[in-house]
Amino acid sequence: MSIRHKKYKRGGVLILGVDLGNWNVKTSEGDIFPSRYTIVENILGATGDVLEYEGVKYYMREGKLENNYDKANKETNLILFLYSLALQKDRYFKAVVGLPALAYKANRASFKERLLNQKIHDLTINKQPKKIIIEDVIVFPEGAGAYFNLRNRPKNCVIIDVGGGTINIVSFKNGKLDTCTTIGKGMIQLYNQVRDYLNSIYTLKLELEDIEIIMKEGLKVDNEEISFAFIKPIINSFVSDLMNELRNFPIRTSKVLLTGGGSKLLKAPLSIIPGLEIIEDYLFSNSKGFKRVGESKWEE
Repeated sequence: MSIRHKKYKRGGVLILGVDLGNWNVKTSEGDIFPSRYTIVENILGATGDVLEYEGVKYYMREGKLENNYDKANKETNLILFLYSLALQKDRYFKAVVGLPALAYKANRASFKERLLNQKIHDLTINKQPKKIIIEDVIVFPEGAGAYFNLRNRPKNCVIIDVGGGTINIVSFKNGKLDTCTTIGKGMIQLYNQVRDYLNSIYTLKLELEDIEIIMKEGLKVDNEEISFAFIKPIINSFVSDLMNELRNFPIRTSKVLLTGGGSKLLKAPLSIIPGLEIIEDYLFSNSKGFKRVGESKWEE
């Protein structure tokens, strides 16, 4: 597949890559937002956008994360997908979305059918009417999308895509997708362990959604800074499981690239892999790569 690097908008139709992550949704236009919403308004009023669709108000960027990591059948994905389109100025879309590498073949047809079941959508966002027309959808393997966003694509490489609910590992041989797998755990599972530890030791009631901020900014309990030394064995166990899977891939003879939301946290413990590099635009590498795939397909 020959992928060209350029901005692409043809005949008033925006080609949009959408990475429907379990933690955040990212688009090829640089949007990023939490993969959650609620239909119950906050007592203090909405803190994010309000999307109204088919008579229901969705308070975006609020609520709790959904625990179902089966993206093809995930209840929240349609609204998150429509919201990602509604954020754009455009009206007509061709979209490329992803599925975990291991689920791709079995579920791509049904996921595409679900997203294209209704092509015209009338909604409002913050009380402003918006019509969305979806002309076509491509479903592509997660992790593989990141490869096509690389400016200098190595012929042989292994990409480790650390997401919220899964880790996708894909390998390319002579520039073509060769082998792929999906590990059914990601940063959410790691954050769950951190939350459970803190709640148990310090008798707290932290939610999963609190942990990402705590990991960045730290935590004080009774005005005392909490040591995060406890997290090292949690990360080591996580990395050990990942390394066991990576032994099935040519990590000693191929370029190894790290991408996805967990890249920064796992870069140091994964440095046991010689020459490991983080993809520069690791948060958006899949969504931007999806866009390249769409450009290649629909410009023909």
